[in-house]
Amino acid sequence: MAVHHAQTWQPRPSLTWGASERDKLGVPSLSVQGDQDRQPSPSSLRGRLQSLRRATSPARSKTSQSPEGTKGALGLTLLHEPSEPRVDFIFVHGLNGGSRRSWSVSSDPSTFWPKEWLPFEAGFRHVRIHSFGYDSDWTKSQQSTLTIHDFGQALLADLYNSPNLKRNGNTPIVLVAHSMGGLVVKKAYLLARRDPIYTDIANRIHSLYFLGTPHRGADSSAFVTTLISMSIGSGSK
Repeated sequence: MAVHHAQTWQPRPSLTWGASERDKLGVPSLSVQGDQDRQPSPSSLRGRLQSLRRATSPARSKTSQSPEGTKGALGLTLLHEPSEPRVDFIFVHGLNGGSRRSWSVSSDPSTFWPKEWLPFEAGFRHVRIHSFGYDSDWTKSQQSTLTIHDFGQALLADLYNSPNLKRNGNTPIVLVAHSMGGLVVKKAYLLARRDPIYTDIANRIHSLYFLGTPHRGADSSAFVTTLISMSIGSGSK
């Protein structure tokens, strides 16, 4: 079956943050008019990221977090709601990822950019932002027989039952998916198109963004060999 291609919608990001907003978020400054003296060099950016990783590493962290807390919540989670939502962005992580960990540079909550950084972009001031988490840890697959189909059904059911999405029944939905999350998103979209119950959700899905999604399977034979050898005797995940 051919996949319905939704229209591509792209907001225009703004690079006009003030210095105070950037400093508050810890975001490297960018070149904007009247602020050229704050433009960082590539080496300084690398240095700041390395410092951030060292400062937030488990050995240096003052507070330990559980693996579940570090990976993020399961299911559909509202991250940010503007006063006038006009579009919904939903981030779906990939294989062995998490609804927070996959979108963060470290375990520091301030680096969870869909929640902490993205809402401050002028182009996203009317964007409601969500994350979707599912059990993508394939190393535990001996205890689980869940498949892409199951995860797609779970995503679709969460979209259908979300009280936040129901408050604005006409906002377009944009799904941003990484790795295996892209397969989950495609399955959810196809299921929505096939079931009359989900017609409204299917019609609201405006765009699908795929980041590193193996649409035709993995090309690396070494990766496949390792994956098979480590999951021998496991379930269908």
